[in-house]
Amino acid sequence: MAVASSMMRAFLPLFLLMSLASGAAGQAREKEGAQNWLDPKTTIEKLAMLGREFGRNARYSEISITDDSMRILAEVPDKPGTMADYNANENGITASSMIMPWDAEFRPERLYRMSDLAFFSTEKLNELTARTFSRLQVGSEMALARYTFSIGQLPTPDGTFMVPSPDGKVTLEIRLEADDGWKGGRVTYSSTGEEIDIVMP
Repeated sequence: MAVASSMMRAFLPLFLLMSLASGAAGQAREKEGAQNWLDPKTTIEKLAMLGREFGRNARYSEISITDDSMRILAEVPDKPGTMADYNANENGITASSMIMPWDAEFRPERLYRMSDLAFFSTEKLNELTARTFSRLQVGSEMALARYTFSIGQLPTPDGTFMVPSPDGKVTLEIRLEADDGWKGGRVTYSSTGEEIDIVMP
């Protein structure tokens, strides 16, 4: 009982934090006029905002977008050769101190500029998202959960990718998930919109 009680005390703050975060996220989405960052038009607007904030020549390793925020792994604009993890939401952009050791390693071959995302326009995101639902053979029981832009997908600690880019250019992973978050599937597209990896739900 003492051990169980001790464990409960240890995990209670984490449980409360998760509950508060979940509640805050739900309230934010319920606010009238709140933007869905995964709406393709809004996605492109947020990427443009990121380009303005980081500068025209900024280089990114990964940009991952959810319905209300964005995670950015990028070269620090005023410290070339240094990587940092950032979070962006409606309140602005903040640096994160939770960067993984392998993400902190400078690997220029994994970096791209915002101009390298030109293929993924609003129209193309709409098209590829619709194709993802069709390819994964799902409907309204699943929803768009994330867009991830990087040169290859699922980076590993040694610098390679589990899903490498066929041409060394930016790929896009589109992930769908059920409401409970337990069931999901994804399709990864090349820089020209070819399907290069499919994981069925």
